[in-house]
Amino acid sequence: MRVVHIIERIDSSYGGPAVSLPLFLKSLDKLHVDSEVWSVSMDSNVDNKLLHDFGVNFSVFRRSFGRYLSLALVYKVLLSCVKRDVDIFHFHSVWSSPTWFGMLLCRIFKVPYILSPRSSLYDKSLQKRRALKSLLSVLFLRSLISKCEFVHCTDDEEERDVLRFCNCRTIVIPHGVDLPGESHRQSSSSEELTKMDFGLRSILYCSRIHPRKNLHIAIEAFANSGLARLGWKFFVAGPVDDRVYFNSISQYIDKNSLHNNVVFLGMVVEPEKSLLYEYCDVFILLSSFENFGMSIAEAIVSNSYVIISKNTPWSNLEQYGVGCSCEIDASEVANALLEYCSINQDREGSRIGDYEGYIRDNCILWDDVAMKFESEYRRIYES
Repeated sequence: MRVVHIIERIDSSYGGPAVSLPLFLKSLDKLHVDSEVWSVSMDSNVDNKLLHDFGVNFSVFRRSFGRYLSLALVYKVLLSCVKRDVDIFHFHSVWSSPTWFGMLLCRIFKVPYILSPRSSLYDKSLQKRRALKSLLSVLFLRSLISKCEFVHCTDDEEERDVLRFCNCRTIVIPHGVDLPGESHRQSSSSEELTKMDFGLRSILYCSRIHPRKNLHIAIEAFANSGLARLGWKFFVAGPVDDRVYFNSISQYIDKNSLHNNVVFLGMVVEPEKSLLYEYCDVFILLSSFENFGMSIAEAIVSNSYVIISKNTPWSNLEQYGVGCSCEIDASEVANALLEYCSINQDREGSRIGDYEGYIRDNCILWDDVAMKFESEYRRIYES
């Protein structure tokens, strides 16, 4: 059984999917599913250490024009549909030309296909460029999606929004978590990070810099809390996805004299990324919406205290003492930071939450996710 995953980008700067897909395929490989990734890049090169570390088979096709349109990829899908050498195509994301052309060819040649929207069919997501998305939906997208073998949703809210978008078969399978191995502090040779000044304590934001992620609210909360004056540091790890937004944040930092406390690291990949999670005390992400939030999962399995928005599918954090959920409000987030300080008086005792219990009771491992998908793949393959 051969399954090809098509995703518009798979390099590390793409964010969560560039982490979750390799982890998923690593577990799927244990079940002897022949998997491969086809993606698009400007220069046919991909910077994703996980793909290489896990031995994932992948092919990258050069972009022809537009954001992600690759005629070479379209031709490759066409040949595979004609030859019938791919049993199932699994598309990741919706508003992307590789998905549109791929699903169209699959439907023409009657090749089974699956869709993982990855938050792109949330009602909130549909509001962005609403007119264009409505037009594309009416012209062909609703029809193509309704013919999927199934649409993979990661939680009930996403399933509800998908079914509101069109009539299709859905299954709900959360993304998994990957339990860490030995401490990266011991195993990594990264001198740059080990020599960094992490201050009295430190906060980590690990995501792309985009208005949807509300980094400006997190930094404003940091400023309001007064922790900068106590020697705290705020590390921002992630690519700039919106230059105007980034400039506005930089102006706020300068205006409030935070340039010695807020550190922009750019894109950080493994093993340095795991080192950051281990060294930093608090992880913060105040997204307007997330269908999962891979960086939140990475923070929790690294035993970081997490402060996240209520618009993410992570709950029961307070019950286990591993974090808290807040409204996207600088005052409320500042109070959450100060509350963290009040219950954690020293660095050595700062990670007192029941992380093992939280993961056991609220998370699913990637191996279990792979077993659920393998069962669905097998059903389609044998039908």
